[in-house]
Amino acid sequence: MDEPMQPPAIGPARQVDIETAGWIALALEAIFGYFGILGVGHAYAGRLGRAIGLLVGWLVVLVLLGALTGLTFGVAACLVLPIWVAVPVISGLLARRTVLAEGRTGSWTAVFGLAGVGCLGVLTLICLGLVLLGGLGALSSAVSG
Repeated sequence: MDEPMQPPAIGPARQVDIETAGWIALALEAIFGYFGILGVGHAYAGRLGRAIGLLVGWLVVLVLLGALTGLTFGVAACLVLPIWVAVPVISGLLARRTVLAEGRTGSWTAVFGLAGVGCLGVLTLICLGLVLLGGLGALSSAVSG
């Protein structure tokens, strides 16, 4: 008689080596940074205070750069685009260096928490921007009409 097949035994979770953890921190920081959520790689590296500071600071910088671009009718976009491309990569390299220097392998709980808060922050800023644009549009149509 055939015995029922047993699922393979699942061993303990495999530890990520330090070099791989450094590359994960760099990738998380760069990818999320391009979407306006800087600091996720630093949260993975175990530097939550730095990660929160980068998240808030980067959102403020993006709002200011967007306002500057709007005020100059797009001329400032020549400065904004290189900043938007370079800062997440540089921050990712710093997160990787932190992982390599401190020998940490990362915290996915901190990554998910900060990414969730960052997504909510970005969505809130988008909604506020749309409300402000709608208010300006209503104000300009009331003044002209």
